[in-house]
Amino acid sequence: MSILPIQGLGVEVYGENELVARLMTGEAHYRACISIGNPRPLLRAPSPGEALHPLIKGSFDRILRLSFYDLEEVVELPDRTRLSRIPSHRDALRVLRFYEATKGQTDGWTVHCWAGISRSTAVALALLYRITGDEAEAARRLVAIRPEAMPNHRLVRAVDALLGSNRSGVLEAVYRDRQDALREELDRELEELDEAPEEPSGDGRA
Repeated sequence: MSILPIQGLGVEVYGENELVARLMTGEAHYRACISIGNPRPLLRAPSPGEALHPLIKGSFDRILRLSFYDLEEVVELPDRTRLSRIPSHRDALRVLRFYEATKGQTDGWTVHCWAGISRSTAVALALLYRITGDEAEAARRLVAIRPEAMPNHRLVRAVDALLGSNRSGVLEAVYRDRQDALREELDRELEELDEAPEEPSGDGRA
């Protein structure tokens, strides 16, 4: 699959509640959407994040709905529930085909998952690589768009296998920078706790 940089197309990333709030206020957004949620259950009503939100459904020209857990490997829970629907080659292929089908018909892509951190940023990275044709530039733009990005490695590897790219290597720096930022944030919070005045004990003693 050839890589041809395309200018004038944008990508944005949100958590689901964040995106719904923006749509409710009528804020502008790109017209194609890739919506990612957990698999929808068969024997019970869906929980939040398991079905396409009605407001999202009615707000875009084209929507690709993907359903898989934010996992790297299959997980079996203590109650014997098996979380087997994880990012796959098929999901990566659907993302790339959606890109090809919509790139001439849209101004860009709005991507969301539940938190806007892992699954959606892995998809956004794929889109940015197709737009720019450069692994490092795609990662740089992703961090600029979504500083908290920590893309799902399994989905990134699946796209790499299809495109012959090596974005997985570039992501190591993204993860390292994000972990450093989290550590700095934690250190600041601990310093603020240390500096906060102690509350009176309330027992009346000096």
